[in-house]
This record gives sequence, structure tokens and C-alpha cells, in this order.
Amino acid sequence: MFIEKSNIKPKRNCCIFCLKLQTQLPRHLKTVHRDKDKVKNSLFCLKIVKKRKKIIDILRKESNFTYDTKKTVNTGQLIVSRQLNAIFTRTAKNYIALKVYSLTSESFTYSKWLSLTEVTLTLIHVFNRRYKYLRACVLIFRKQRYFKNFTIFRSSSRNCTRF
Repeated sequence: MFIEKSNIKPKRNCCIFCLKLQTQLPRHLKTVHRDKDKVKNSLFCLKIVKKRKKIIDILRKESNFTYDTKKTVNTGQLIVSRQLNAIFTRTAKNYIALKVYSLTSESFTYSKWLSLTEVTLTLIHVFNRRYKYLRACVLIFRKQRYFKNFTIFRSSSRNCTRF
């Protein structure tokens, strides 16, 4: 798995319907997939620019995530929302989609379930970080039988509470 640097060529996004890489995703959706319900409701009916941009952004993120996680479509390149600059030295292991991609390929064991919960909870944590008035809670399961005890870790404080 690899990630392209930002200065090589224009970023290509995956289409959610045909799973092909496109540089101009809204234009591709209007011309090729104009009969689909999601495209009809979003691109043709809405005159408000902000709502239209949000809907296109949601479609783009969904399709890029499916491209990153499907083995049949992906060629080894990750499509990330922000491309790497040449000075940063991040690898593909730093991104959540690669963790999900590697989890789907193997059989589920206890450690795989733990790492899958970690991935989903970090997604929840990242989503909740956008709201300043909410405290993001992340569940950390301990390696005990049948998950009898679990801990809630609050990101704003170092205190852990047990149930």
C-alpha cells in the first residue's frame, strides 16, 4: 500500500457507482450516472451551493473509503482526504482505511476483534472532536474474558472510570 505525494499529478477520486477513478467527480456523476437516485436528488435539484458541496463531499468520501477497503478494486494505492506533502514521512499504516483493509482479509480472532473495535472507536473519536462542547469518549476493552469490565477514557482528562 502506498500514498501518492501531493505534487505529482491531480488527485483522482473514485466513483461510488462504477468504482473508476475520476479527476472531475461531479461532472462524471452528472454525465454518466444521472439516472441514479442519489445523483438526481443532489446535483440536479439543489440550487443552494453549500448543500450541494456537502452532498458531493459525502459521496466522494464514501466512494474513496470503499475503494480503499475493497481488495477487488484497489491496486495498492490509498486515496486519502489530504495528500501528503513531500517533507512528511508518513506511511500507509498511519491511515484507518488500511487497518480495515487488513482486518477484512484474515479470519476474526480475539486480537482482530480488539483492533476492529479500536478502529471504529477512533473513527467515533475523530468525528466527535469536531464539536468543542462534546467530550469524546473512547471505549478501551481490557483483555478479560467475555469483556466483563471495560473502561471509558475521556480524552480531555486523564481519569478513567470503571463499570
